[in-house]
Amino acid sequence: HGTVALCAEALGLINRMLALTATYLQTRHQFGKPIGTFQALQHRMAEMIVAAEQARSATLMAAAALTGADPLACRQDVCAANVLVARHGRAGLEGASCSSLSHAVSPGRGFSKILSTVS
Repeated sequence: HGTVALCAEALGLINRMLALTATYLQTRHQFGKPIGTFQALQHRMAEMIVAAEQARSATLMAAAALTGADPLACRQDVCAANVLVARHGRAGLEGASCSSLSHAVSPGRGFSKILSTVS
């Protein structure tokens, strides 16, 4: 139960980071228009949304598996959620994590910015 709760908490941080990044893309202007209109940044934002949705789906599946009768399937779903949330939530080498994309799109933002607003 604890791992699923931590996944849900991290998912909340990922969603907050996504919202902050979307707001930044709408408000920051470059060359006379919002940077959110640039195709490269739209692609990065789309990658972040897909990653967040994968983490959300895995977390929901793990939470649903907690009430199931098969302990092995439950363990597998919880481990899968843990891996996906960790992969998509941290700034990693894979370059597709939400925090690394958020930092690339809006420098200085990421989990450090979110954690300071949450605490």
